[in-house]
Amino acid sequence: MLENNYYDKIPKIIEDGYFKEKKYLVLTKIEGKRLSDIFLKINDQELKNNYLIKYGKELAKIHNIPSDLFSKAKQRPINDYPSEDKYQKNDATISKYINYLIKNKPNINYNTFIHGDFHYANVLWKNKKISGVLDWEYSGKGFKEQDIAWACILRSTQRFMDNIEDIKHFLLGYNMIGSYNKDKLKWCLINGYCHFYLLNKDDKEYRKKIIILLLEINKDNF
Repeated sequence: MLENNYYDKIPKIIEDGYFKEKKYLVLTKIEGKRLSDIFLKINDQELKNNYLIKYGKELAKIHNIPSDLFSKAKQRPINDYPSEDKYQKNDATISKYINYLIKNKPNINYNTFIHGDFHYANVLWKNKKISGVLDWEYSGKGFKEQDIAWACILRSTQRFMDNIEDIKHFLLGYNMIGSYNKDKLKWCLINGYCHFYLLNKDDKEYRKKIIILLLEINKDNF
């Protein structure tokens, strides 16, 4: 239904069925490269910014898909703030951010169709345009700002979204055809950064980048 009626950058189903009691899908192949590979060969910042704007605009297109026909999206534990029993003892460096998350948890509305896993590894590009979006396992009716934050949060091996200007360009693209609540997005971004910070305790360089991004987001500089 999704690929036929609302969105044309999803792999088409060729065949589905069961093999040894396990469900399988055979999908069409979509040609393209990921931004992580494309950016390795680009030194032009303006060109990078144009990619990031298109990247953000694409997520807004997905969020404009009518949500009424879909069930609630699958949720991750990471969508809620870090719990003490999971991490035992919160790192003092981010304890103030976790306290912020606890005190300011927003009213969450699951009323937008979301991709659920929209980040650079699931978005393919060809001829400077998005050719396909993969991995729709977490799609459904969900929390828009959480989906935006998931796309913007820096992963440990990533070499973009590691500065606030990249995030601003992504959001510039999103705002061309979509809108969001800035306070809710702030909460989701801080929450995501806290989780990734705690999950990567042995990567000091990555953690330094996370702290810089937390400072910028906390100042509403996005």
